[in-house]
Amino acid sequence: MSRKRVGKFGLLFIVSIGVLLLFFSPDASVQQANYSFLQTDWSSGTSTDTGVHPTNQTGWQKYTSKDDNINATFPGRIMMSTVTTQVADDTDTDFGNGTLSDLQIVGTGAAAELESIGSVLDPFYSTLGHWTNQRHMPTLDDSSAFTRVKDYPSAGNNFIYALWSGWSTRTAFAKFDISTNEWTFLEDFPAHISDGWGQGTSLCYPNGGDYIYALRGSWTKDFYRYSITDDTWEKLLDIPEYVNFGGALAAKDETTLFATVGRETTYFYKYTVSTNLWNQAQTPPWNIREGANLVYPGSGDYIYCNRGDYNTFAKYHVGSNSWSTLGNVPFNMEYGASLGYPGEGDYIYATNGTGGVSFAR
Repeated sequence: MSRKRVGKFGLLFIVSIGVLLLFFSPDASVQQANYSFLQTDWSSGTSTDTGVHPTNQTGWQKYTSKDDNINATFPGRIMMSTVTTQVADDTDTDFGNGTLSDLQIVGTGAAAELESIGSVLDPFYSTLGHWTNQRHMPTLDDSSAFTRVKDYPSAGNNFIYALWSGWSTRTAFAKFDISTNEWTFLEDFPAHISDGWGQGTSLCYPNGGDYIYALRGSWTKDFYRYSITDDTWEKLLDIPEYVNFGGALAAKDETTLFATVGRETTYFYKYTVSTNLWNQAQTPPWNIREGANLVYPGSGDYIYCNRGDYNTFAKYHVGSNSWSTLGNVPFNMEYGASLGYPGEGDYIYATNGTGGVSFAR
């Protein structure tokens, strides 16, 4: 009996030693593995099947479930379907709630509409071939005048300054910030501007310095300048002739301005800033009429002019005090017509006025 017990004890001891050697032997090791499963296509649809390794490690196209607005039928793609929801706002208060991004509300009540606001730097999208809406002006009238001031008083500033006769006082003056798309009212113009088409009201910034220059027009000789940094107006020496329809201002630089007085006359004047004096310059090739404009294209020695009421066009050489006629504009430029240079490039742009929509360069 005792020999049998000793034998069982000896066997148990040997097994125990074997297990200990298995766990604590320097040659013992633990192994692991990483498995990847890549799926790029779900076009086979829903299924209860289970992908297994390695058979379905690639090429598996099934899935368990999806939301209704997800489309997985196209190989290699997952798309979200468009969800359309209609919300009706029946009051101006409701319609005006929320934050508008590049949009503006035009009109009230049942006539209210949302308009998109495009880039001010390129209101005519040449790539799209059409115009985009901009922020509405605070007021607009027949004697509106505009000029652009860039990189003053600080680099990066980009404003459009405007005069209107349509405000209640007929002295409204404001600036439009191109970067923020917002208008700000400034110091009123010192005198009333006559209401009505083509009164000769003109603004000009000579592409440098602190001053914007203005002809009041309205059958007056009044001439002013506005300090951008001080927000103040100052009256200068009157232009020698009364200014009305066809009156316009332009400047090649900060030292000299040029002006037409319109009124179907050929008066053309040069203003010297340093002396505050007007002198008559060479007369243009025709009398200046309603819808005339002057524009300087940012460089060179020429100032360009359209006659007004007609499609005739010419340029004035500052150095030689002489005029040259050019090719005609494709349409007559009548009251309300505009001629402008956008600040860069090789083109001058024109609109025809008279409530028309013609546009050319």
